[in-house]
Amino acid sequence: MTEDLDIRRPELRDVPRTGTVRWFKAEKGYGRVTADDGEVLFVHFADIQVDGYRALVDGERVQFVWRGGIQDHGRHRAEDVRPLDR
Repeated sequence: MTEDLDIRRPELRDVPRTGTVRWFKAEKGYGRVTADDGEVLFVHFADIQVDGYRALVDGERVQFVWRGGIQDHGRHRAEDVRPLDR
């Protein structure tokens, strides 16, 4: 299914998108972001662009891009994740 989405929606690659942090487990270093269009993406702490400790807060608004990366369980991976209100 994810591969089909990649083929049908190539216009989403490298385009800045916004969404909301669904959940983020700082102790594990990963979580999920729900894009404004409803897609749920994986987010890893290494992709968070902040000074200091890289973590997100549940419910926080973020901007990110998807560069075609797929994470475990077939989820797209949000990259270059930037909190909007910090």
